[in-house]
Amino acid sequence: MAAVDQSGHKPSRTLSAIASLVKPGRLEDDTTCVGSAPWSVHRILLRGGLLMYPSTSDAKPGKLRLLYEANPMSMILEAAGGLAFDGGKRILAIDPTGIHQRVGVIMDSRTEVSEVRGYLADQT
Repeated sequence: MAAVDQSGHKPSRTLSAIASLVKPGRLEDDTTCVGSAPWSVHRILLRGGLLMYPSTSDAKPGKLRLLYEANPMSMILEAAGGLAFDGGKRILAIDPTGIHQRVGVIMDSRTEVSEVRGYLADQT
């Protein structure tokens, strides 16, 4: 069974729609998946890019741990002018409920994350 994202759509459809929001030509140059969120944030800071570990039906609370993965990377990215949110609100605005609490994240430049946020809001 395919995973379903938090808006109720299959990820491939949602990812295609989100990819259309990204600057033309950028995906051909910058698409990569290394499986390391800290490295991806470093790459976003140097070259731009979009990091997505959204909540899905397979990983309901998300993949990254709020206190020691998502928050530190979000703080660095936001200090550099980017934005990180979980599909609803900023990562840094989430009150932790446990040490190992997991969250979904979408991180990028402020402009592109705002466009993704708008797309997700329209889908609900």
